[in-house]
Amino acid sequence: APLLVALSWHGRRLLSLAEDGQIIKFNCHSKEVMQKLPCAKYGISCAAVPQNWQQAVTGSQDRCVRVYSLDGRVWKSERSDHLDVVSSIDSMMINGQQWLVTASKDKDAIVWLENDQTGDWSHCCKLEGHLDWVKSVKILFPRQTAANSQDQSESQQAQDQVLKLEVLSASWDKTVKLWTVTERQGASGKNAKHALQHSQYSASCLYTFPAHTRLVSCMATTQSGLVVTGSRDDTLAAWQLTRPT
Repeated sequence: APLLVALSWHGRRLLSLAEDGQIIKFNCHSKEVMQKLPCAKYGISCAAVPQNWQQAVTGSQDRCVRVYSLDGRVWKSERSDHLDVVSSIDSMMINGQQWLVTASKDKDAIVWLENDQTGDWSHCCKLEGHLDWVKSVKILFPRQTAANSQDQSESQQAQDQVLKLEVLSASWDKTVKLWTVTERQGASGKNAKHALQHSQYSASCLYTFPAHTRLVSCMATTQSGLVVTGSRDDTLAAWQLTRPT
């Protein structure tokens, strides 16, 4: 059965990822199969398609994160940084950088950054603090706007850490956490590869929301900051997220 379907931004291509590991790319106009990737040895538990549509990233029951190329090559890479089932994946392009966050039954989430030259994903930092299975992760849309970008840039230059992205994680421990991922000042640009090798990225938990009375099973967010979570307590919770400036 299909686990995820994704449309390219212009609506010409459709990608279908199934629980049995089958990945198929379709031409939406001709309805023809453009590419069919062989089934993975283990079924897919979650998946994401980064905005550049060059890759498909999957999480599996065997705790691996796998990257498939959509440009004709079948296989790119495999990582087993998690200690248990990979349960959720989200990706977003922010200021020209492609970010990925994966969550697992091992109670942690991992932040990854793509090398725009090789297409490889580097492990930036780990989000640790939940007491049970992390079921969903979402990268939040950037707060920065054209009107205040200069002021924020000047403010960041006076700090040791530069904010790179913010992440929400929902867990079976009944809570939702808001995280910030920062980069040490002076570790970006041409030195990005060097920075990753020397742990220049760090994560901090800003808030922990007691979202439900039973485990949180799913979560959705909007660009305006609306967050909706679903739970085994048979309720949906919705709130407007206000982040510190």
